[in-house]
Amino acid sequence: MVTIYRMNYALRIGNITGYLLNPLLYLMVISFPYLVLGSLLSGPGHALAGFIFSAEAAFEATLVCYYFFFVILAFYFQTPDRDVVISVNQIGIIGTISTLILLISIPFSYAVLVQHGSALSALQGNRVAAMTYYGDVFLGQNFFGQLYCLGSLASILFVLKYPESKKAVMLFFVSLFPFILTDYLQNGRGVMMSTFMILYILFCIHRQKIYIAPVIAFVVFLGIFGIIYRTDYNNLGFTENLLNAFAELYLTRATLDQIIDSNTLFTLKDMLDNSLSRLLPSILRDAIGVEPLSYTNYMQAQMNLSFGLAGNIVAESYFFGGFSFIIISPLIICTIYRKIYISDAFMRLPLFLFNFYL
Repeated sequence: MVTIYRMNYALRIGNITGYLLNPLLYLMVISFPYLVLGSLLSGPGHALAGFIFSAEAAFEATLVCYYFFFVILAFYFQTPDRDVVISVNQIGIIGTISTLILLISIPFSYAVLVQHGSALSALQGNRVAAMTYYGDVFLGQNFFGQLYCLGSLASILFVLKYPESKKAVMLFFVSLFPFILTDYLQNGRGVMMSTFMILYILFCIHRQKIYIAPVIAFVVFLGIFGIIYRTDYNNLGFTENLLNAFAELYLTRATLDQIIDSNTLFTLKDMLDNSLSRLLPSILRDAIGVEPLSYTNYMQAQMNLSFGLAGNIVAESYFFGGFSFIIISPLIICTIYRKIYISDAFMRLPLFLFNFYL
């Protein structure tokens, strides 16, 4: 309801850009399925997955998920949409440079796809094996993640520089197609969702309108995609298959139940060491023998999961700081998001682009 009211108000005063670029909006929208829906589905979902948690752990996990979400909601409600205008002139020569970046990065990404795409396609029926192969070969050996970040950034700049050009939109899809396809071959939806969101935001900013139908259609598409590619009608009934389509939501929630039930606690020093070590290049980390403590790797070993591990900021907060850190972590996160948005520096191009990353 808050989002709808803010959207209508933005339409009335003509501040679509400020509304769509509020990072707290997306933090709230993304948190809702993982924290609220994930909690609502946790009972039948965990039973289907074979997880058994104590009633006390399940209750505490639900409580902190709702607390986390309502803190985000409160911050969004208390952060008015600011007046934001992004002009073509503001992009300047950087928009031209983005063309060169795309012309350089596109051949590399397609070369990786051509070289390893068939092997990934052969694994599509086994999501765990496909994700492992993608991580080892595409990300580990061929810098596919860096190419995705580079292509996304350059594509955003290019579309901003030439908002009326259909060729700009075509180039946007051409540059990101290898990443959409490899995500699809893993039965994933993340890259498709981020690509749609970026293009949708840019289109609405340019037209100064908000289009509801494409959003509804895309959400329905994501649901149908999950039902088609994450079902097993030979062994499961309709209800179980429907739950499987949204497994990442209740599996992400399950990591929090596991941490609470097993009393798994590390320290804030571990979190700081982990964060600082990740700033080092992997070659340097290997040379000095630094192995960052990974929440994802730890939970994967504990729960025998291969996905649904990276989305729960509540579980990771509990993992490194316990219940007390759960109380303050959403306040810290939301304060940072709010400071970025209300800062005068937000109008400068680098921070504006960083907002797309957030």
